[in-house]
Amino acid sequence: MTKKKKEKENNNVVDVEEITISQREFDFILNLANNVDSDEYIIEVSGTDDTQDEPAMENTSQPAKLQVKQQADGKGKIQEENCLQPSNKQLSLTPETTGFDNIKNYSLNDTEHVHRKWRNADKIGLMVINNISDYHSIANLIFTWKDFLSPNAKVAVAGSDKPGPSRAAREVVSDGGNFKIYKKFENLTVITKDKCVHHWLIDANEIGTCRFCNRKRDFRKLMKRATSSSSNRKKKTKI
Repeated sequence: MTKKKKEKENNNVVDVEEITISQREFDFILNLANNVDSDEYIIEVSGTDDTQDEPAMENTSQPAKLQVKQQADGKGKIQEENCLQPSNKQLSLTPETTGFDNIKNYSLNDTEHVHRKWRNADKIGLMVINNISDYHSIANLIFTWKDFLSPNAKVAVAGSDKPGPSRAAREVVSDGGNFKIYKKFENLTVITKDKCVHHWLIDANEIGTCRFCNRKRDFRKLMKRATSSSSNRKKKTKI
């Protein structure tokens, strides 16, 4: 489900497509969150101003997971009627709407600052990319945060029926070679880390093929992406 919102850009008002998560998609993400270990983080990065920015991480204590507002019946199935549900239309993962206290919410503009302060020991079990339609922003998020993902981490990209999110998810699975599709659910694409220890055979066009799993990686494209990300950081530092 999408709608248009107005944003000011260079003193001009432009239409920006807003990507929303359905209730069914939200419930699916909750089930993914329920499988995140208690010493790992769940982070949501949103492209809207509705998400409150968080300062750089200063608390050195490990996150603790609250008792989930879900209960298993006698057959082991999850009953979700006791889950707290958000009242706003733009569904967002927060401790109040999920029952977890190991959730961190960041706006897209704040992630570069947070990324520089994030500790290697603080692993992420679930990353939700919500309401971001720009391909480059999504691809850069996944590329720069991948080293902080736990081995079994999941990355849920909302709006995969749209060109930007769809392309970003497709390329990190194909060109990047670091991820594979875990599941597609409605307009969510969930990817997970590829555990193969790749041995790349690189041709003259800088396309690598893994000798173990035959996956391909476009090293020329990855180098351009890394260079672009580095240039953007330098520009923002000067400002």
